[in-house]
Amino acid sequence: PICSPEPSKIQCSLYLAKWVFDNDIMKISLSKADKETGKEKNNSKKKFELDWIEKLNTEKISNNILIPYLVGCWEAFFRNSFISLLQYSSGISDKVIRRSNLSSKELLPVLQKEKDLGIAISEKLSFQNPSVIADNFQLLNTNIDIALWLKKPYHNRKKSLFDSISEIIEIRNAIVHEAYIDTSMSDKKTNVVINDFVTAVERVYC
Repeated sequence: PICSPEPSKIQCSLYLAKWVFDNDIMKISLSKADKETGKEKNNSKKKFELDWIEKLNTEKISNNILIPYLVGCWEAFFRNSFISLLQYSSGISDKVIRRSNLSSKELLPVLQKEKDLGIAISEKLSFQNPSVIADNFQLLNTNIDIALWLKKPYHNRKKSLFDSISEIIEIRNAIVHEAYIDTSMSDKKTNVVINDFVTAVERVYC
């Protein structure tokens, strides 16, 4: 039999980052997929509900609570992928080290071999907003154009994945910092949001 070549360290590391993301997303996507969609049709026939009443809707509340978890999965994937490229990819620019601006206190665990340098650098960077993520990876290598990949057309929608996810990040921040409840976050819309994040990660990983 013809054996495939052994995958490189960077391939294995990026695969692991994607595998972790897929498993974390599965925890919420399965439960959302199992819900009946009949009530969505019933809700569409209801008269307009007052906003403050909708904020008491347990479905909307639980779906809003899912958003920070979903963004956390997204953030972990990009942070882990960033570390993988930093550790194993050739042609990495030293700009990322200068951007991280590590202090002597933050470098000490690295020197004492208690923390990997790649992890220390990644902890100084944000991996939530698509535009910031794109900038971080451009520091590593200008050929890694995450913004371009996420701005490509998707299902003939007017909004790109880049813009849709950027909006969800803003909603996440309002939920976490202001206890905001987005009353439009029905089960149907939440499933669309989850799928957007999954598709975006798949695009970047490929």
